[in-house]
Amino acid sequence: MTLMSTTPKPARKGTNEERLFLAFDLGAGSGRAMLGRLDGHRLTLEGTHRFHCPPVVLAGSLYWDILELFNELTRGIVKTIRDHGGTVESIGIDTIPVVSVASHDTASAISAVPSTGRDHAFISSGTWSLMGIEIDRPVITDKTLDWNYTNEGGVEGRTNLMKNIMGLWLVQECKREWDRDDRPHDYEELAKMA
Repeated sequence: MTLMSTTPKPARKGTNEERLFLAFDLGAGSGRAMLGRLDGHRLTLEGTHRFHCPPVVLAGSLYWDILELFNELTRGIVKTIRDHGGTVESIGIDTIPVVSVASHDTASAISAVPSTGRDHAFISSGTWSLMGIEIDRPVITDKTLDWNYTNEGGVEGRTNLMKNIMGLWLVQECKREWDRDDRPHDYEELAKMA
């Protein structure tokens, strides 16, 4: 879902004017802000804010904590502008599911793989991770069924043949339990402890 977007303006000819864009990627229990810098020739990305935002239970169902998400999005915007200066031209939010250049966030990530051909594999990692390849049409066989492969729609009519593999869900659940037990750790600490 795009929160706010503008059509990017081309850099003026003969200038090295840098343009700034801010994107938020929201997962099942955490999020991050990414600053994109476009100098007219090259796009660079830099993480500017990460946050933990576990779901809340309401009437027996899990929901995003929308008030905490709003606070974290605001913090991310303020922190990015404070630390990096400049004027951000647009802000976008990538959520689960996403309807943008592809059918969902995984397909969007796959379409951004920096490859000139299709002789590569990909791993899309988050709460759940997916490993696979891009192909022209679905593969529906007894083997793909037995091996737990899935066919999902990709960009430009392609198919992503993928397998679900362990992601960061286990780490997120451990963190959630430690937070509940009043033994909080941020993800950087957990990585050092591992």
